Amino acid sequence: MGVRGEARRQARERRGTRFDKPPTWRGALNRAALMAGIFGVLVVLAFGRSPAEGAMLAAFMLLLYIPMSYYTDRFIYNRRRARAATGKPPRS
Repeated sequence: MGVRGEARRQARERRGTRFDKPPTWRGALNRAALMAGIFGVLVVLAFGRSPAEGAMLAAFMLLLYIPMSYYTDRFIYNRRRARAATGKPPRS
């Protein structure tokens, strides 16, 4: 196997182990904060709103993104665990 093939195999293994960890609220908060920040900047730049409006909308989106991110991660985690329990290989 070449260098690229080995790198792909290692990346696939790392991704698999990352998806096999249970979700955390901290991870959901970090992801939600990043997405809400991007959303706030886009509201200001793309729609010409004031920075205060962008910040308020970003804060509101943060409150929506946190549980949405956590429960999505939890759904995927539970589905992977159920699939592993049946003996089927997990999808990458």
